[in-house]
Amino acid sequence: MPPPEVASTPTAPAMSRAFRWDWAALNPLGDLRVRYGIKIGLAMLLALWIAQVFRLPYPNWSILAVLVLMNAHFVGAIADKALMRAIGTVIGALIGVWVVGDYGNTPWELLFWLFVVVFVASYKFGHLATASSPYAYFLVGNTLLSVTTYGLPNPSSVWHVGLYRTLETLVGVASATFVTGILWPRHAREEFIKGANEILNTARRLLNAEARAYVGEAVDPRRVVDLRRVFSRQLLGLRTLLQSGGRGSAYFQACLGNYQRFLVSLTHLFQAVLELQRRRAEEAELLELVRPELERVISEIDAELGVLGAASWHDYALPATGLNAAFAELEAKVKELRDQGTFRNASPAAGEAFFGHFATLRLIRDELNLLRQISGELPRVRLAPLSPRRRRPVLPSIDWFWVRAAIKGGISVCLAFLIVEWLHPPGSTAIPLCAWIFSIFGRPFLNAGGTGDLRIFQNIFLTIVCGLPVVALLWLIMPLLSNYWAMNTFLFVVSYIFGYVTARTQGVSFRMQVAILAINSVVALNPQKPVAFSSLMDAYLGLMTGMVIASVVARLIWPVLPQDLFRRNLIIYFTDLRSLLGGLKDQEFILGRTVLLPIEALRAVERMVFPHTPPGERERLGNFIRVAQPLGMQLTLLREVRGRRLLPAAVKAALDQPLTVLDHTFDRFLAKLAESFRRRTGTGVELPDLDAPTEAVESALTRIRDEGILTGEDVEAVAHLLELVDRYHALTERLSLCRDQLRALSLPCYLGDVAL
Repeated sequence: MPPPEVASTPTAPAMSRAFRWDWAALNPLGDLRVRYGIKIGLAMLLALWIAQVFRLPYPNWSILAVLVLMNAHFVGAIADKALMRAIGTVIGALIGVWVVGDYGNTPWELLFWLFVVVFVASYKFGHLATASSPYAYFLVGNTLLSVTTYGLPNPSSVWHVGLYRTLETLVGVASATFVTGILWPRHAREEFIKGANEILNTARRLLNAEARAYVGEAVDPRRVVDLRRVFSRQLLGLRTLLQSGGRGSAYFQACLGNYQRFLVSLTHLFQAVLELQRRRAEEAELLELVRPELERVISEIDAELGVLGAASWHDYALPATGLNAAFAELEAKVKELRDQGTFRNASPAAGEAFFGHFATLRLIRDELNLLRQISGELPRVRLAPLSPRRRRPVLPSIDWFWVRAAIKGGISVCLAFLIVEWLHPPGSTAIPLCAWIFSIFGRPFLNAGGTGDLRIFQNIFLTIVCGLPVVALLWLIMPLLSNYWAMNTFLFVVSYIFGYVTARTQGVSFRMQVAILAINSVVALNPQKPVAFSSLMDAYLGLMTGMVIASVVARLIWPVLPQDLFRRNLIIYFTDLRSLLGGLKDQEFILGRTVLLPIEALRAVERMVFPHTPPGERERLGNFIRVAQPLGMQLTLLREVRGRRLLPAAVKAALDQPLTVLDHTFDRFLAKLAESFRRRTGTGVELPDLDAPTEAVESALTRIRDEGILTGEDVEAVAHLLELVDRYHALTERLSLCRDQLRALSLPCYLGDVAL
């Protein structure tokens, strides 16, 4: 049998690699960043050209709509999205005309209705998970603020302002939708298949190495650790794609249940093979008896992963492999050994380890079969759509995270209008919109790798300082931009750079917000006419004022921090594990969350800061999550083994009470783990003792052996007993590792509101 690295990752010659790299360099359009930069540049030029053809007074609103909406990278139901964006624009304009016309002279009523509308728009923008509706609500808020800002100084012309803002925003919506759908369209379905192929090929190398180590072959442990890190990073990428793809494509959203179940199955497969590492020494002699069958199963696992990793985005069919036949041979061999009494003569520890691993191999087979089935259910581009996997019905519920975010958005807008009407600061027309955008963007993408409100004051200070040289540079080149072609070239270059840098960013980061509003402000200056330095400074000060208002509100009222996301996810994770242990309904939905929540928690750990903690705290925290991550898979295995009900009545009577006590102990242990993070302390919560319940189970097993209760019973019952006990031992060992990792953490140092 060839070494795992050679069998799974054939190496191409160095000259061939160099040739491929040179060919990629000669084809710059093959780079996603280049294509996206060109797309966003052309969309902005198209919007600016249409706005100027129709002589719209403020084409910068068209530019702003393009910059924001082009962040939806994926196509899907383009007509629906364009319609919803248009409806949101019209509704926002009508509400703006009504608010200014009826309440322009009554400031407190004006602020009340602004707060209500902005609150609803902000909440629905973040709370809804459909492909088109969130942008409709965003455009309601966007258009409302623009109409109100420009209409308040002259209420008699508010209808003209509403009409122009509507037309300008619709121009941006049409330009962004047209370019996104026509020029190099990106399909979330296609990118998921490609990402899944990459992660399956990584899993193939990793899982192949671990499975070969199971049968005694030497494997480089550093290579295994590296592959596990690559696997985790790629899994995080697919998790982010689920978020962005669900918002950008109605087809992707409709089949989100298929994609989530695919990730669950893939993660369980990965964790199941890692489970093969546990206690190999005790079962070495038993493994030798089934080595030929095991090697064939491992080879077929490798072949099946190769087939799944080569799945094409334009074809549903997958070639068949011999995995099920190979596993049937292994089952037949194990049954033959049971009939011969081999396992009766082996030590209890060896029998438990062997049948525990046999259950793990069965899970690997089942997950590979499920991956094959789901792979055929994932929709492909330009192929007939398939019926989506039925998803959990979601009842209407209040998302308190977005309630708080919407309140903060409303407060920021009201403060901005108070400052504008009271102090009349420079650049007042930009302040309310800036305050709102900085209040809502960035927060919904904390799960995708953002930092939320962490160190936002430092970011604001650096932005203010770095913005001054940019203002000076713009002042120097403004005379050059009076030429139409120079202005368009400048806008395209800036847009291309923005798109190139942000092409792989899912969401809107703080720097992207600054860039979007800065480009919008430059276009608003209309450089084709002479621009005074005071106008340039007004635009700069208005942008900075809105940013400061939003940042103060964001940081002082319910700040959104990575440590909060980490803490919330782990509390929900351990609560869901208790539901799995108790066998509650809706298991598939809970399984999906137990896979995704630790992934998001790991991403949050990367963004956290650790003041006044011992060195290596980030690594210890990541290790705790990785140790706790397989609990969902192990509980799934335990439930599956426990549900077979093959134990004789006498054995069941002897084990029922100690296993019930152990189940209750597991439940209390998971509850205490959740409490540790709820109370933000790893050592202040006393975890239940696992040794006494485990010893009670061992005593019951000893009594069963001493009294000969299993004498004369079918070998299937003996194997099932050994398999069941090994599952309980595996879960006990995993929880003990969680306890040890938890005690090494310094949670009180960083789970609070720290690091402004």
